[in-house]
Amino acid sequence: MTKLGEDITIMIGGEAVRLVPRLRHALALERRPGSFAGILAGIEDGSLTVAVEIIRQHRPDVTLDAIFAAGLDKLREPLTLYVLGLAGIDPDDVSKPAKGKPQATQSFADHLAGLYRRGTGWLGWPPEQTLDATPAEITEAYRGRVEMLRLICGSAE
Repeated sequence: MTKLGEDITIMIGGEAVRLVPRLRHALALERRPGSFAGILAGIEDGSLTVAVEIIRQHRPDVTLDAIFAAGLDKLREPLTLYVLGLAGIDPDDVSKPAKGKPQATQSFADHLAGLYRRGTGWLGWPPEQTLDATPAEITEAYRGRVEMLRLICGSAE
C-alpha cells in the first residue's frame, strides 16, 4: 500500500512544488498516449514533455525553462515516485504476491474507474472528493468500510 498523506515535493525555480497523487491526475495521465508505461518511460528517458505534463497539473504557471533548469536527472526519482503513487504502488512494499490462483489482468483505465466507483459508490463520497483523493486513501477507506460491514454483518467473507 502506498503511504497515506505523503506528498512529493520538488524544487522548481527556487520554489517548492507539492505533487499530490490524486485520482484526477491519474485519470488525466492514463488518457495520454502510452498511458502510465509511456509516462514512466518518458521519465526514465529524461523527457521534458512528460515532466511538464506532470508538474503543470500542480503548477500551471511553471515554465519549460524552470523545469529544465531544475534538472531532469534530479526530477527522475520524485516524478517516478509520484507516478507510482498515482498507480497506488508503494515502492517500499516488498511483500511477495499472494500464492494461489493468479488475478485476472485488468487495464489501468479499468483499475482507475474501479477506484472511482469505490469512492463514489461504496464510500458515498461526492465525485469531487473522490477525484481529489489519492489511490491509497480510497483503497484504505474502502478496506475500512469492508471491515466495518464484516463486523456489523458477522461475516468473515
